[in-house]
Amino acid sequence: MVCDIIIGALSGQKMQDRRANCRETWFRDAHEKGLGAYFLLGDEKVSVPTVTADADDELRLPCPDAYATLPQRTRWFCKWALERSDWTYLFKCDDDTLVIVDRLIAAKPTADYVGRDLGGWASGGAGYWLSRRAAKIVAEKMQDRTGNEDQRVAWTLKRNGIRLVNDERYCPWAQDRHFPKRDNSIVTTHATSGTVFRDAYYESASPWTFDILITTSNKYAKTVLPITLALLDQYWPHHPPITVVHYEVRPEPYDGVRYFSAGEQAKVSWTDAVAAATEGPGEVLLMLDDYGLCLSPKFDELLRGYRAMSINATECLHLTWQPTDAKRPKLSVNGIRMISFGPWPYLVNTQVCLWRSKSLANLCNKMPGRTIEAFELEGSELAREMSIDGFDILDPPSPSAFVDSTEKTNWIIPYNNLVRRGRIDARHSQFLKSKGFCIKHQNSGNKL
Repeated sequence: MVCDIIIGALSGQKMQDRRANCRETWFRDAHEKGLGAYFLLGDEKVSVPTVTADADDELRLPCPDAYATLPQRTRWFCKWALERSDWTYLFKCDDDTLVIVDRLIAAKPTADYVGRDLGGWASGGAGYWLSRRAAKIVAEKMQDRTGNEDQRVAWTLKRNGIRLVNDERYCPWAQDRHFPKRDNSIVTTHATSGTVFRDAYYESASPWTFDILITTSNKYAKTVLPITLALLDQYWPHHPPITVVHYEVRPEPYDGVRYFSAGEQAKVSWTDAVAAATEGPGEVLLMLDDYGLCLSPKFDELLRGYRAMSINATECLHLTWQPTDAKRPKLSVNGIRMISFGPWPYLVNTQVCLWRSKSLANLCNKMPGRTIEAFELEGSELAREMSIDGFDILDPPSPSAFVDSTEKTNWIIPYNNLVRRGRIDARHSQFLKSKGFCIKHQNSGNKL
């Protein structure tokens, strides 16, 4: 592998959880972009820097694994890297640092030593750059065996004529305003872990390029849709762009939402409206106006399914469970199951599904004048004739014969059916109340 940048993330042999976070997020991105990315571990059992066969992203260095001896690991990292000729810059950070790889590549400097200035030295947690010249000085001149690693690097470089160039895009503390987001240019943030780490990655790195498409009716445009949008913002703060397809009743303006007017509801069917709104390239995550998120999406599984869909050139990815014939084999690709042609009639459904825009538009165009219910039933038969294939998720813990009766909090996109067939679902009234929303209803099922 030829790479122009090598990343070294200081880690410890007991920090498996931190390494797992990195591997399943930005380390994967780094490898896909052709960068070298290694965890730097101390291991006094080795006599030379060693990449093991069972963990080819772990660089074991002949020094103690203790926190106090981090300067030795950085020096050995530089010595090892200098034996290679396929890079121009090292980037050194920690294993609890979130790195947005595309931004890191774009930020590759021309100076010898670049990072966030904390008083004459670059934050080692947030990460700093070393040119080959700077790395050679660290490898040969830094003799400190213990101490603050980032300070020792800076002092060694300063004694040898290299001063730090400050860059504010590398953030040493995981406060909210320091996270990489779509509307800022932050490259890294340090000192975060667990679900916060993963959520920040998936909400800022934008590994998917699809839009969210929500269809709404005249009845729901000003009543239910605003709640759906607010819950999306709460549980998926940095979601993809949203397009709302509406009829003559235009929803109230909502920040960041694009509105597509389909015309008069009495004259324009659901399939015609969707076809008109999805004629462009790319993909859309089709959602309905009465599906309110109740938890954060499972971003890992969403990305895995999205990649499986891209690799296998399938037309859709169902993010909901589909009842299948238990006697039929379940073909799995990258951990995502191919839709089975079992007893369930809905090969096409509108629960939550990621579609290639052209495939969705093509299917709707072949079914002009149809309602959403007809789209599911007739569309499923048509999809079979057109050989439209796709994926779905694994069975939920307690499946039922009817999807709308199944618990949905375990799905990739977890949501509640706020309204069903024009009636408020009383089961979710307490949830809505806890979120500050109020839709008047009665247990008997008042219509909107």
